[in-house]
Amino acid sequence: MVYLEAQSCGLPVVAFETTGVPEVVRNGSTGLLLPMNQMDDYVKSIDGLLKAENMRRRMGRAAAVYIRQTHDLNNNYRKMEEKLLEIAATFSKS
Repeated sequence: MVYLEAQSCGLPVVAFETTGVPEVVRNGSTGLLLPMNQMDDYVKSIDGLLKAENMRRRMGRAAAVYIRQTHDLNNNYRKMEEKLLEIAATFSKS
């Protein structure tokens, strides 16, 4: 959740590429994903984002847009409702 929350506030994230994280962070667009336990690269990536203001702002804007487009609660509920109605329609035809 912390990656979603940070991005929704317009902050790019640096994270390890572990289970589930690539589903919420777009490497090179909304944040930076690194191989697990690469601490030196992790620190360098954070340092790089802190120093590269333009990149940090660009990624932050992209992160906020990405979250609103793909992880918006109302949008997700609507998609779930559509699928459930589709399934219900299939069963009602049987």
